[in-house]
Amino acid sequence: MADSAQTYFAKKAERLKETDPAYFYLYGKKDPKPDLTADGYARIAHDAIESVTFEVIHYGMLGNTLAAAVKCTVVINVDGRRIVAEDVGEASTAESKVLERNAPVRFAATRARKRALAHAMGVDQSTVIKIIKGESVTYGEDCGVPFDDDPDVNRDAYKQRVQKPPEATRPAPVPNESVPSSTTSRPIPNNATNLNW
Repeated sequence: MADSAQTYFAKKAERLKETDPAYFYLYGKKDPKPDLTADGYARIAHDAIESVTFEVIHYGMLGNTLAAAVKCTVVINVDGRRIVAEDVGEASTAESKVLERNAPVRFAATRARKRALAHAMGVDQSTVIKIIKGESVTYGEDCGVPFDDDPDVNRDAYKQRVQKPPEATRPAPVPNESVPSSTTSRPIPNNATNLNW
């Protein structure tokens, strides 16, 4: 694959816009933003998905509402390169659509899956905005190069001793001239009966 993994999935999202525009939608009342539906993300990742797993990390009352939080872990494989991403989705019956269906776990799982797939593929809102505007979605990373492949990094650098910086020095304190030097200090008793009001 000559393209980066991110470019590969972005181009698939571009083709999805042409073939199935219903997977794209606008959300937000004040400032509508384009995005893919959760099924849209699953559709462009479908050929590369190795596994999708869920873990309910919270389910119960949160104040006066029933709430759920679900963690989703996604593993995708692009030409032998495994990419693992995980994210959390949350939902509660404070949202009218969740209350209507009484399904906080299902909504939380769908949101977690969408976020995890988006992170794994590198297709986020900025990519979707480019697709909607008709701009280029090509990115520079080479798919065959591991993320941490940097030949200039000395992997044993942490073992080398670094000299401690010199300690900061303070100027000698200047004696306070308002207090005579012949005055001796004496402890003040911590006894209220000694106080003469």
